[in-house]
Amino acid sequence: MGHPHRALAVTAVAAVALGLALAGCGADGPASEPASSAGTASVGAVADPADGAPAGSEATSTSAAPGAERSVAVGSPSVGPGGNRVITGRAGLGAVEPVDIALPGIPALVLPATSGWLGPDGEPVDAGWPAPAWIVTLDDGSTVAIDETGALVDGVSARSAPTVDGFGDPLPDAVVVEAMVDGGAVAVALTEPTDRYAHGALGDRIEAAAVEVIGPAPDQRRTFGPQPPAVIEGISAIVADATGDGVPEVLVTEADADQGASLALWSLDGELVARSAGIGLANRWRNQLAIAPVGPDGAVEIIDVRTPHIGGIVQYFRLEGDELVRVASRSGFTTHRLGSRNLDLGVVFDADGDGALDVVAPTDRREALGVLTRSVPQAGAGDDDGVVVTVEVPLPGRMTTNLAVGPPPPVDGRPGTDNPDGPLAVAVGTDERVLRIWPAPAPGDR
Repeated sequence: MGHPHRALAVTAVAAVALGLALAGCGADGPASEPASSAGTASVGAVADPADGAPAGSEATSTSAAPGAERSVAVGSPSVGPGGNRVITGRAGLGAVEPVDIALPGIPALVLPATSGWLGPDGEPVDAGWPAPAWIVTLDDGSTVAIDETGALVDGVSARSAPTVDGFGDPLPDAVVVEAMVDGGAVAVALTEPTDRYAHGALGDRIEAAAVEVIGPAPDQRRTFGPQPPAVIEGISAIVADATGDGVPEVLVTEADADQGASLALWSLDGELVARSAGIGLANRWRNQLAIAPVGPDGAVEIIDVRTPHIGGIVQYFRLEGDELVRVASRSGFTTHRLGSRNLDLGVVFDADGDGALDVVAPTDRREALGVLTRSVPQAGAGDDDGVVVTVEVPLPGRMTTNLAVGPPPPVDGRPGTDNPDGPLAVAVGTDERVLRIWPAPAPGDR
């Protein structure tokens, strides 16, 4: 077995190879969806995709020189190495005008390009044509790119990569996450597949019975999890510091037939730190979203979306002793489609440029994006309390992709910004065959 840090790097490239080659089935049905992680994509000679675009489209294409091959680095769909959906930087939702790009099919996955054209040695090169800014996988499995001018680039493909090993018995669709601790890196995956909880929220009835942690030494591994008949209902953990002690914890969604889903926070050594109350009914799920300092006082809170398929509620929790206690919530939003493995419809970032982190997620019908900001709860306000929807922007159709957040388009082969707190662009795809992009805001935009 290799070092867990190296194994995770292989995971990331393998995931994008699948993501850019294998798209889901329909826009709303259960699907074997694109995986979502970092990697590379390459472009050779291309054909004009405009013939396949919707009527009235003014889409154009950029053609590569015959025989040429260049690559671009591809970012994850707003998920950090630990699976935490938190992005630093500021966007301009509600302030900048969006740009709509007509696509030749229904989009299933959007990934931001994090470099310009790269040569075989990984160094920036001048390819003679604009570099892609976004990589889009369509629901038929094909892939296109959008360059920095807004033109379509067809003929994009992902590099193949080896599969991952090292974990004892991982879920077939497990996504490995990692964190740095004293002594090096640890890698975390959901393991021990079981069918003892037949909910199938993610498209099959196979869930994990345990979490496995490898590292920081290659021979160090711990396996832990809930007592049967409970399972871990998801494809990955979130590994981030929830207690403020500088050491990351492991957050998972546990579920059983009596109480439905609850959030469980574990130490990397397998000690249960805290758990939320269960929903109280079987087949009721939570989609864990992020661990982030979103509280009105800057405190770290754990965010999920309760029952995202039947009236989603964004909920915020704080650690109180050995309990995760809900302190705020807002209904009317979702981060998941039933049967899908796309868990990245919601992201935490400064969406409106005011300096505070927001939760950004689609409304229940996925026809708009909402910007949710924590506020001080008001006495007697009921369950919908402690959260303000500061911005709501409409979408051209129903959202079918992840919510993609990335830096401005690269310039001359270099990233658009090297400032981690700099401007962010946002993109989503819809069932109207449209990619809507909110460009990164200019200085002074709010």
